[in-house]
Amino acid sequence: MIRFKNIGSQLITDYTLSEAQSAASTLESDVINDLIIQVGGDDSDLSKDDSLEFVHRVLQGIEPDEIEDYAIYSLLNDSSQEVFQNPKATPYNIDYSSTKHLNVRLHPVKTREKGHLTELIYYERDYETHSNIRPIIRVTYDYVHDAATAPYQAAQKTTSRTKGRQYYLSDGTLVPAEGDIIFSTKEYDTFAASRDEGTRRRTAIDTDTQEATVIILAVTQSLSEADAILLGTGLFAAINPSLSDYITTGFYVPDQINNFTDTGGQWDTLLDTVIPDDQHPAYGFLNTHAQRGAGLTIRQFLYQSYRADI
Repeated sequence: MIRFKNIGSQLITDYTLSEAQSAASTLESDVINDLIIQVGGDDSDLSKDDSLEFVHRVLQGIEPDEIEDYAIYSLLNDSSQEVFQNPKATPYNIDYSSTKHLNVRLHPVKTREKGHLTELIYYERDYETHSNIRPIIRVTYDYVHDAATAPYQAAQKTTSRTKGRQYYLSDGTLVPAEGDIIFSTKEYDTFAASRDEGTRRRTAIDTDTQEATVIILAVTQSLSEADAILLGTGLFAAINPSLSDYITTGFYVPDQINNFTDTGGQWDTLLDTVIPDDQHPAYGFLNTHAQRGAGLTIRQFLYQSYRADI
């Protein structure tokens, strides 16, 4: 027996699991948020967090005793174990970015695309062997740009960022199964906020592009890292891109790269070099951003990277 109770709405109803699933799907969100839920016949109420968690599981048709524990509960320190006692409840209030609630600091692994931080996965980590053990939390970031403000994304105004969070269960799966739990949206609604975000983003694009270029040069020209850095420094000195203006505005550099010519010289030949695809034996040495240029020439890679096309 499953009982939904909401005194304010005078809702006190007993259900089977299938009936509860059907009933929960018809309730308004404010009613669901105020529900007090009892499972079984002992009249003991679930906590508010457990009730919300249970409603979400009921909507998926999952029996309460079939819900896996969340992995993060196994990492709680002693004082936090007394506060967070139900490992099946969504751990909204557990601080995963410090050791306030955990007995070990989680290790974040970042993914960045087109200058934006798009994903953080926090791992339980063995700090002696410097290896990750298992994922605990996944945080995602989605950005909205105003396409009317510039012809390509690197120069466009970022208008908002939505941050989402997912939790790994003890069996390694993510919850919820589809879609992030949205927990904050940031609006870049002032000139200063938009400017600062654009500057930060294009600085990251420049860093990622130059780092990837060094790796591409090392692989395609069979160079050591030190020699690839020297070659890359010479290439950028020849192109002489207006990086400070680019970081401020998003313009200039893509066109400077695209229009640069060194007729018959070493730089044109170098820029025409094709970045190896995934069948190339050296592909494993390319980092994530360099891999996005597979099949492009180095010039095409630089042009598209600084535009944030890739």
